[in-house]
Amino acid sequence: MIKTFEKIIIYNILTLLIVYGQPNAKDYLRVAAELSCFTYSQYGYHHTTENSTINTPNKFDSSLREILHWNEKNTNFAKMSSDFLLYGVSLGSIPILPMAAKGNYKNFLLIQLEILSINGLITNLVKYSFNRQRPYSYYSTKQNDSESYKSFYSGHTSTSFALSVSSAKMLSQYTNFDKTLIWTSAMSISSLTGYFRIAADKHYATDIIVGAIMGSLIGNIAFEYLNKKYITNKNDTAITKRIDISYNPYNITFILNL
Repeated sequence: MIKTFEKIIIYNILTLLIVYGQPNAKDYLRVAAELSCFTYSQYGYHHTTENSTINTPNKFDSSLREILHWNEKNTNFAKMSSDFLLYGVSLGSIPILPMAAKGNYKNFLLIQLEILSINGLITNLVKYSFNRQRPYSYYSTKQNDSESYKSFYSGHTSTSFALSVSSAKMLSQYTNFDKTLIWTSAMSISSLTGYFRIAADKHYATDIIVGAIMGSLIGNIAFEYLNKKYITNKNDTAITKRIDISYNPYNITFILNL
């Protein structure tokens, strides 16, 4: 059910991308390719294994699991909570938050989609490389499934942190909202997402910690690069085009091309 909901969100975002257009055709094609690769790695590529490069949980992970893991009756609620925070809040904010940055909706929508795709591809590449067994599989609290060896690192956490960091930077720089409230809200949502993944017995603490670090790095670095590419350079070019200066021995003339 939740995977179907996730697909619907991604397809709707892609539709918005097509309807509202992009800065240029090359950008559209690149983002479409990135989203396609990410979608394939998430849904189309079937990677099953029973061999893990990370075997017995370390003492840190096992001890924290004992403290943070919820009992079997409540793990489904924890899973649903993490899914809601990721799909309903983090992914759901992609087409909404850019509206707050007036005049730059298409650019920020493009930035968020690129960050989602880049983070997703890197996360899945690491998952398929390490094949770490999930705690519910290792401790036999639930039956094995196709997701049993995708524990390291947490995709929910990395995606939530990547989008939260990029969203917080966007809102901090291009709106008048309180910066403390922005960052507190963004980090709280991402941290709760990670916590619920441990509570649901889907991940160990190190899966969450690494996911948070990787997501934050990708969200920060990618936003800075793409913001400069789409927003800063565009504004500088616009200013350059709008102001012409001419000089003669008698006066200096400024011509504004509005």
